[in-house]
Amino acid sequence: MKKSYIIIVLLILLNTFICYRFISTKRYDDMIIQSLSENSEERAYLWGHLSNSILNDGRKLNGLLVRDSIGDELVVRDMFQPNEKRLLICRFSEKYCQSCVKYAIDAIEHSLNFDETLNVVYWADCERSDSLRRYIDDYSLRDKRVFNVTNIDIHFEHSISPYYLVVDTSMQILSTYMPHKETYSLDSIFINQLYNRYYFEE
Repeated sequence: MKKSYIIIVLLILLNTFICYRFISTKRYDDMIIQSLSENSEERAYLWGHLSNSILNDGRKLNGLLVRDSIGDELVVRDMFQPNEKRLLICRFSEKYCQSCVKYAIDAIEHSLNFDETLNVVYWADCERSDSLRRYIDDYSLRDKRVFNVTNIDIHFEHSISPYYLVVDTSMQILSTYMPHKETYSLDSIFINQLYNRYYFEE
């Protein structure tokens, strides 16, 4: 009887150990799969970024139509502050995914300090001036440089998401980047790199 009891206890312990190992292994496998999935997503995203950079970087933006928030037409130079050689721009459109627009603007606000955000320029694509003014109010851009810019002919314009670009006074594109809600840590790094490299570069 005692021997049978010991055998039963051992079987229960063995079964418990097997179940524990199965659950632990499954959890580990799930973690590996999740990690691989996340890394694959980041790799795919970075590959897309590289591809878009190849298509857009170095091109010149010719024939831009620039207007202010009340609809008055401006020249390109009006978007630059005195002695400013480059612009870090957040490009968005009323045709884009609106939660993506909010994310792109918020990512800048959270990645740079307040004084740095004042140097960022916002290029909207709105059919009406009152739509632009609504964006300015909705996204707290009253103290920022916001312009309605149309007639941009680059690959990114065919997407449905906002993007960042850096241009010089000749309107040559120096760099581009499209943020994504799933890759905030990467976006924050890129925003800082774009700002620090081009805004302070002589």
